[in-house]
Amino acid sequence: MTQWVLVAVAAPALFRDLGPDVVGLALESYDPDAYDGRGDAAFTGDPAKAKRFPDSRAAMTEWTRQSVVRPLREDGKPNRPLTAFTVSPMPMDEWVA
Repeated sequence: MTQWVLVAVAAPALFRDLGPDVVGLALESYDPDAYDGRGDAAFTGDPAKAKRFPDSRAAMTEWTRQSVVRPLREDGKPNRPLTAFTVSPMPMDEWVA
């Protein structure tokens, strides 16, 4: 059975200035409620640490997971911190290759 990962395709400019580029790395962890609903995500190049999903739909559902502590942004739209990153679901064996 194929496992899927979420691979960063682009990161917001703000994040690029704060640390290493995450493009090409897979999601390791995501907590939309961290930092009072501002969210926290970690990306990895290590296949053993990459968060795995049963299919692409489950991966994209994680990408759009909404904060419970701060469900709405200031503009009234859903607060989905990970959507600040552009990601692509990818079969694990294609990402590792």
